[in-house]
Amino acid sequence: MLLGGGAYTTSREIPKVVLIIGESTQRNYMSLYGYPLPTTPRLDTLARDKRLFVFNDVIAPYAYTDSVLARLLTFSHYENAQTPWFYQQNLIDIMKQAGYKTHWISNQEAISIYGNAPQVIAQRADVLRYTSITDSYMGFTLDEQILPLLSALKATDPSFYVLHLMGTHSAYHNRYPKSFEIFSHQTLADTHQDTRLDSTTLTPKQSAIRAQYLNAIAYNDLIVSTIIEHFADDEALIFYLSDHGDEVYEIGDFAGHSLTKTSRYMLEIPFMVYVSPKLAHKYPRLLQSLERARDLPFMSDDFIHALLDIIGIAHQDFRPQRNLFHKDYNTHRARIANGSSYDYDRELRDPYPFSTPEKIWLHRSDDTQKLKDFASVFANFEIDVHFLHDESGWYFDVGHDGAKDSIHLKLESMLEILHERDSHLNGHKGKIWLDFKNLDSTNATNALQTLQNLATIYDYPPAHFIIESPNYEQLCMFKQVGFFTSYYVPYYSRLDLDSRAPQIREHIQSIIQSDCIQAISFPYYLYEFIKAQHFSKDNQDLPLLTWNEGSDVRGNMLIPAFSDPQVKVILAGVKGKYR
Repeated sequence: MLLGGGAYTTSREIPKVVLIIGESTQRNYMSLYGYPLPTTPRLDTLARDKRLFVFNDVIAPYAYTDSVLARLLTFSHYENAQTPWFYQQNLIDIMKQAGYKTHWISNQEAISIYGNAPQVIAQRADVLRYTSITDSYMGFTLDEQILPLLSALKATDPSFYVLHLMGTHSAYHNRYPKSFEIFSHQTLADTHQDTRLDSTTLTPKQSAIRAQYLNAIAYNDLIVSTIIEHFADDEALIFYLSDHGDEVYEIGDFAGHSLTKTSRYMLEIPFMVYVSPKLAHKYPRLLQSLERARDLPFMSDDFIHALLDIIGIAHQDFRPQRNLFHKDYNTHRARIANGSSYDYDRELRDPYPFSTPEKIWLHRSDDTQKLKDFASVFANFEIDVHFLHDESGWYFDVGHDGAKDSIHLKLESMLEILHERDSHLNGHKGKIWLDFKNLDSTNATNALQTLQNLATIYDYPPAHFIIESPNYEQLCMFKQVGFFTSYYVPYYSRLDLDSRAPQIREHIQSIIQSDCIQAISFPYYLYEFIKAQHFSKDNQDLPLLTWNEGSDVRGNMLIPAFSDPQVKVILAGVKGKYR
């Protein structure tokens, strides 16, 4: 259910607050953001007149409308994902409680097969209008149909407006009238804008579709600027952003957005704020706050914090460090997209040297050839080790089965390969999961000292190692010096899970409370059981690590765990004749 209530106060000094939500618009094709073709001439003019503040480093939390708006319009974000969005305060209810009359005008579908978060929240508004009653496949109404609905609303102060556009949603040629067929395949060819990132020339069909996308952006420029002009003579504060972006043949033969092959282009969105002349005159410090934040990194799941604070509404769930315009804003927050699938700044923003998401690690990397073969594919690796002794002393032997099948491969040989790789990766440094097969009280101290020496020699911070063992008590000393420790959950049988679930839960929870471990690791068939037990540490979700080596990278990107923010690592298998 959606909850009302919550502590708030308001000065109500901004009579009109407007939120324009676009659709599928990537900022990199807007001349407002430096694209060489004039795709946003009207917004360009507003920006030159110093009334439109354009923000340069804003991304969406998902490449999917329903998931974005469930967070954009509530206090939901990936850090509190254990509480469903519909149990958290929503923006419409808060604005109503603060004394604003709320209006929602939409050119989106009234009922969606892809999720109904925006439709459910829209129902909370005092006034709800749709341009047409359509489903997810029939949205052909142009955004200009919103304008007469907006003009027909009776002016009331204070008022809050949400205007939900179709924007540049595919199919792009359905998003603009014939009069906006400005750009064509030939335009792109003549201006050298018909290439991919690797300089490959687009096919005529691909180039034509990209041109249609540019036309849709140009038409969107007209709609957004017209809405801004509608409020220009009022004391009004207007926000515009897109729910997410689209990839349009930058990388391969793909146009659109996807949860399983997300790229930076699906996340990088326009975000801007317009301050009407009357409001700017009344609150000059407001302009300073906006100017100061133009280049700060931001993810739109924290939009509710920014909006409420800047218009003077205080709420019990507000956090200043999540507010882009606040002096205490946290510029170092990790921008994790698609739940927990991608770290935008680490994996997507700059050229990422690996073809596999950082969350998916290579399972059983127990020989040098396997490590070399996949060093450019995976960032991180799981290695099985036993702590053994020979004539040269104690060492970590790489292998799953210990001394009887040892090939005398030492851990330092593996670290040498990774150290050499990482030295050429401009700051990227891999992580290593050590499945410590024979950790016990007789070898723990020597093993810790040996591993600390190896970490120093090969310049790996202790936090870049996961040390896993069923002997959790011996993990305490590793944790105390900075290694990340995980308890190896046994391969419980289905019969055990059915008959002994309470005892198993109590046992694992007691290990968690021992303070020797920071995570639990388990085979993927236990995922649903583990999730159902709600294991936690200090009332916080416990990080989960799992292995699903029976599935390759693509298969693991489709399982629920990949989008589960509690799951930090998934080990995947690969084909090949390796140990």
